[in-house]
Amino acid sequence: MKMFKRIPTLMAVLMPVFLFSIGFSSWTIFSPLNPVSTEGSFEAYDVSEYFSWASTDMFEYTSLYFVEDDRVDTDGDGKADYDLNSVNVGKIVVTYNFTSLAKTQAATEDGLTVKFTLSCNNLKQSNNANPKLFTASNTIATIGSESYPPETATDVFEFTHTFSGDIGNSFTVTYTFSTTVGQGFRNDFGQYFLNDYGSGENKVTTEFVTSAEAEVSK
Repeated sequence: MKMFKRIPTLMAVLMPVFLFSIGFSSWTIFSPLNPVSTEGSFEAYDVSEYFSWASTDMFEYTSLYFVEDDRVDTDGDGKADYDLNSVNVGKIVVTYNFTSLAKTQAATEDGLTVKFTLSCNNLKQSNNANPKLFTASNTIATIGSESYPPETATDVFEFTHTFSGDIGNSFTVTYTFSTTVGQGFRNDFGQYFLNDYGSGENKVTTEFVTSAEAEVSK
């Protein structure tokens, strides 16, 4: 029987983002879980088995657009230009460090296959259900030169990537969200983001959660 090792990674970082008009959202990515668990032919190990989380860079946004670092000022008013209906992107960039065991596995014939997942907690619901926030037209994940769009509109975006050969010391996963300034942003993303929604201890904010699981056959 083949056994598989699967490593869940849930990382945590809470950061403030740009405030404009309707407000902002904070993002949470949870820390790795230490206990080992077994599920069928899979075993879940601590993240240090194959890779560890290094950093996360989270997009900022206003009520009308994602804030882009490379957006320039063309009219000389000292502010980046965000013309209505112009192309607009937001990014989540997650970097991981490989362990020596990962490098050894990647050098084998099977390589090192990793399953990545991106999901959201505390989105504003639509028709009593979480919106299918990630679509092939507005979301894509990239690792190096490889790109992975969602196969269908979904509230949980999953894809797998296989590392092989000389993989170096680290890798970066970039989730890019594409839309347009103004109503496009509101329709695709902005209307679903929450910040301190509710009152008292019941206040909630939108959370993005990323995970990475290494699947290794033995």
